[in-house]
Amino acid sequence: MIVKQNNHFEEAYINNKDCYENVDNLIKICLNKRALYESDYAEYLFCPDCKKARLLLAFGKEKKYLRTFKDDIHEKNCQHSTDVNKANLKQINDYIKNANPQDIENKLWHLLSRFKKVKIEEKNMNWNKTQNQTFIINNETNNKNIRLYIPQQIIKNDKNIFDYNIIKYYRGEIWVEIERKSVRYDVIIKLYSVNENKKQNFICSLLISKNDSNTSVIANELSNITDGIYQIAFFGQMIHSKHNPPINNLRITNKHFIAIRPISQ
Repeated sequence: MIVKQNNHFEEAYINNKDCYENVDNLIKICLNKRALYESDYAEYLFCPDCKKARLLLAFGKEKKYLRTFKDDIHEKNCQHSTDVNKANLKQINDYIKNANPQDIENKLWHLLSRFKKVKIEEKNMNWNKTQNQTFIINNETNNKNIRLYIPQQIIKNDKNIFDYNIIKYYRGEIWVEIERKSVRYDVIIKLYSVNENKKQNFICSLLISKNDSNTSVIANELSNITDGIYQIAFFGQMIHSKHNPPINNLRITNKHFIAIRPISQ
C-alpha cells in the first residue's frame, strides 16, 4: 500500500495466505528461513492495493523495499497505476471540503484491517471488509480530469521521516498514551515505538483542541483507552513544532479522522 514516487512499497499482499506482510518481516523470513520464503512467499508477493501486480523484495546494506515486478501492470483503479500522480496539499484540502467524512474513516479501518493480531471486532458497522477502498481522487484541471492518490505512511518508531507539506493517512502498531485536559487541548494522544511489548521512544502527538465542535465526541470515544499497544490510523497533516527539541504533532480536526483498537498480546 505504501508507495513512493520511485515505486517502492513497505508491504505486500501474500495471495496464497490472504494476508499482508511488511518488508521487515519478509526480510527476516528470507534471512532466517530461506526455504520457507522461497516456497511460501517469493512467488506470492502482490500489490497490497490492486492485488494484481507482482512485487519483488529488494534489500541490502542501504536498501529495504518491495518494488513492482518488471513489466507487471497495476489495475487501472489502483493508486499505483502509471497514470495516477501524488496529490499535493491544495488538492487534498479541496477533496476534504467535499468528501464524506465517513468515507475517510472507512479507509482508516480498511488500513487497520491489514494488521494482524486483532483483539476485537471493529465497532464501525459502516465499514465493510469486502468493500473496495480506493485512495484515488479525481481533480478537474483545465477541463481535464486528473487522477491523483492521497499518500499513506506506516509509522513504526522515532526514526520515521515525516513530510510536513502534505496530508496523509497514517497507521501503525504502537504504544498509545492519553493525556486528558491539558491547558490548550482536551485530549493529547502520545504515540511511542514498541519493542518486545514495551514502550520505547516518542514518535508524535495527536492533538484534539478544546475549540473543535467534535472534541467531546472524540474524548468520549477515547474514554476507555488505557496506556498500551494499539493499532491506530489517522488522517491529517504532520507539523514540526518549534519546541526545543522540536516534536511532531498532528491535529485531529474531525471525529472520523481517527480509528483505534487494541491488539492481542
